[in-house]
Amino acid sequence: MQELQNHSNINICYWANDASSRAEVEFIIQIDDRTIPVEIKSGTNLRAKSLKVYIEKYRPQIAIRSSQAKLKQTGNLYDVPLYLLSSYISKYND
Repeated sequence: MQELQNHSNINICYWANDASSRAEVEFIIQIDDRTIPVEIKSGTNLRAKSLKVYIEKYRPQIAIRSSQAKLKQTGNLYDVPLYLLSSYISKYND
């Protein structure tokens, strides 16, 4: 969250699916007209079921999963190493 708060003009929210589901995404950020889900993983395990639920439900232009894994893009899902998250967000915030 501190990395995301470095960008003063980004609104940061949290998302949880309805009460019958345990799907939740740690951060939903809004930059201009883009709403971007950001899932944070502590290790290299990239299973992100909640992020998948969010993507299927809302079809965001991009989604970010940040972890200790290498930088990679699969469709509109970007895997961003934790140490690059702030720099990567800056790319969309300019």
